[in-house]
Amino acid sequence: EGVEITRNGDHIIEVFGSLIARGNKNSRITFDDIEIRQSQGGGKYVELKYVDFIYGKFLSYFVKIDISVTDSRFLSVSTFPFNLRVLSNADFIRNVFINMGPIEVSHSSESTVNIINNYFFVNRNPFGSGNIGIAYLNSIRNLKFEKNSIVSSYSPLLSLGDDRAGKFNLDENYWVLDGVELTDV
Repeated sequence: EGVEITRNGDHIIEVFGSLIARGNKNSRITFDDIEIRQSQGGGKYVELKYVDFIYGKFLSYFVKIDISVTDSRFLSVSTFPFNLRVLSNADFIRNVFINMGPIEVSHSSESTVNIINNYFFVNRNPFGSGNIGIAYLNSIRNLKFEKNSIVSSYSPLLSLGDDRAGKFNLDENYWVLDGVELTDV
């Protein structure tokens, strides 16, 4: 099996430099009720590969850090009190997000963000109030949001914000909203 990191007293991992957690298909890494956050001095890079993130919080403040998350699973992970606000380059590829707070991509005109081939499932608001959805995209110039499957009874799921001057690729997504199937919305 893989490594399991569980809550034991203070449950915060603060990233000052880089956090690299690389499991594999047969040996996943589990973060159980842990908060991962960027230090005020600023971290540089977070990479999660074959990670199971259960409850806890994941980068729930403004993040000026490059992120790569692949082949991972997030179950009821909070991004409260803020959305996961990505201000740098980010890749979210082949992940499963179940009842997770939204990913907000904003305030960075030079960033490249790829949200590709993920599964988003939201059947309730796990945090009681506030935004629920999968992505809020604003002031981003290079975005690929494609080949994702989105199943939810909440909306809006995808908000493009006010600044749409960038290059957006929103192709080949599969949507089921409140039991109604939509394709390439």
